[in-house]
Amino acid sequence: MTLLPAVRTWTAPADAGPHPRSRFGGPQPSALLDPGEWLLVADWCGEAAEVAERQGADAEAADLRWAAVAALEEVRKFLPETGDAVPEAAFWSTRGRTVYQREPGRFRRRRIEVVRDFHLDHMPWSPA
Repeated sequence: MTLLPAVRTWTAPADAGPHPRSRFGGPQPSALLDPGEWLLVADWCGEAAEVAERQGADAEAADLRWAAVAALEEVRKFLPETGDAVPEAAFWSTRGRTVYQREPGRFRRRRIEVVRDFHLDHMPWSPA
């Protein structure tokens, strides 16, 4: 008997995300990744954008920065309307909980916005 992994499919809504080429999910918090995992996506994209910029690959760097912004917008969806930080209960994966436990301050509203704005301010160019 062969055991195959479960396959999940999802489609991003046409009106989601901050940029036409970098969009994740709809208006509700993700059911696929928790906020810690989304923050990792933002970190990875941001680091890759810096490498692309150093190599002179502006188009790739811009796409990666937009993806980082989109991932940070996913983290923001876990913020309560009146709260200042993503609640610890929002982290359900081992990886996400580890990211949260290492530095819970990264999930404060203001910090998420500052990092998002950094990526927007350091955009090498904006595709048409």
